[in-house]
Amino acid sequence: MHLVSFAIQICYDARSYKRQSPQSIFEAEHTRGFLTTYACYISNTKLTSLPESFGNLKSLKSLSIDRDLHDAFHFPKSMKNLKSLREISLSANNQVPAFIEELKDLTSLDISHNKLEVLPDFIGKLTKLKKLNLHSTWIKEVPDWILNLKKLEWLDISNNDIVEYPEIVKKLPNLKSFDVM
Repeated sequence: MHLVSFAIQICYDARSYKRQSPQSIFEAEHTRGFLTTYACYISNTKLTSLPESFGNLKSLKSLSIDRDLHDAFHFPKSMKNLKSLREISLSANNQVPAFIEELKDLTSLDISHNKLEVLPDFIGKLTKLKKLNLHSTWIKEVPDWILNLKKLEWLDISNNDIVEYPEIVKKLPNLKSFDVM
């Protein structure tokens, strides 16, 4: 039997009811059973990092690390090994990690609710993206590289400080949903 997905949310110590970090679940001896995991959801944990062994989850297709990570959170270098990833949600973390640039087969990226102001240029190189969520990222303009995303079907740039909207709808042939409000 293989673990198909796992979720980690707010963790509490059963005795003291104090909020705990679930860091130990990622220690090497525990991750052996996760090697065929397809989805991972981490939320409200105050984790400061993921272990280097996280990059061994080669069959991982969907990763969601949302809300309330520790301010000093960092991703291990091994994350670039997760070539099977197709969907990533990093909502409300105030960072877009560089390892995403290595994931050329990514089809869905959610970086909503991150105070970014400027989007990383490497997103424009993720040409297989079909869904891009930039809701509430504090951006002031839509970058030119957005036009490189020819497979994009769904784009949300709502709740930002964008004053001028380019004619994206006309230039992205597969765009079916474009949210600006």
